[in-house]
Amino acid sequence: AAGLAVGLASIGPGIGQGTAAGQAVEGIARQPEAEGKIRGTLLLSLAFMEALT
Repeated sequence: AAGLAVGLASIGPGIGQGTAAGQAVEGIARQPEAEGKIRGTLLLSLAFMEALT
């Protein structure tokens, strides 16, 4: 039961992190000159997402 709970609890953050990364890639494709700023923001937000789960 505990393994199932852990597995189900990891689905939400996994989807959220995947969505954030996808949006960052899309943003970099639209504005390549903002790549550094987008990447930094993405890494910071992924760190917060990982810490909160």
